[in-house]
Amino acid sequence: NGANKAMEWSVKALGLAVKNNVQIINYSGGGTSPIEEERQILLEAERKGILVVVAAGNERDNLNLPHKTYYPCSYKLSNIICVGNLTEDDKVAVTSNKGKKQVDVFAPGSQILSTGLGQGYTYLTGTSQATAFISGLAALIYSHDKTLNYMEVKDIILRSTSTPLKSLKEQSLADGKIDAYLALQKTEELIMIKNKVNEMQKNEFYVFETLNKTSVKYSRGVSAINSSSSENGH
Repeated sequence: NGANKAMEWSVKALGLAVKNNVQIINYSGGGTSPIEEERQILLEAERKGILVVVAAGNERDNLNLPHKTYYPCSYKLSNIICVGNLTEDDKVAVTSNKGKKQVDVFAPGSQILSTGLGQGYTYLTGTSQATAFISGLAALIYSHDKTLNYMEVKDIILRSTSTPLKSLKEQSLADGKIDAYLALQKTEELIMIKNKVNEMQKNEFYVFETLNKTSVKYSRGVSAINSSSSENGH
């Protein structure tokens, strides 16, 4: 049927993205039941260090409840960021799934201007629209340092929410609105820290090598002295 065909296409698209070693996958799809082929591809993405930004779903469900699931969010892989829909007045959209046990962050997803089928533009609402904002933010972070790993980028995003929102309490892991400027500040801070650590490691290696060479020279000198003393003793 149509749903199975759509999932087949989604799995093929995911597989192609993973095969080509992309840094970010924006996956605005999903459902309430797990798909093993999908899970295996996302596991491969995790092994390759690919960040996967996924929609939290539009079932109006509380994903804090143990019997409520939405995949890929509910696979709970370390490389997945699960995104909910935030309205223009900073409220959780009525249709959006929520719950901090599975939803990581909320982003604008209501009445988002987008291209429509055929020609022209249209306004769309849903977690699929919200997902694209987080993927864009991840790309912005990577543009500052492509050597960052997906865990570092994910951590920056979840810590880059400006003002905490009461509406997001218990609804997502990050309790505020995403802030791209703050995310870039935290990216620069992390880059500075990593550069300092690398410099310290280089200095430590230089000191170790210097001490090692000195030790070898000293050992050779002692050996030469001992050899000379032995010869004189005979």
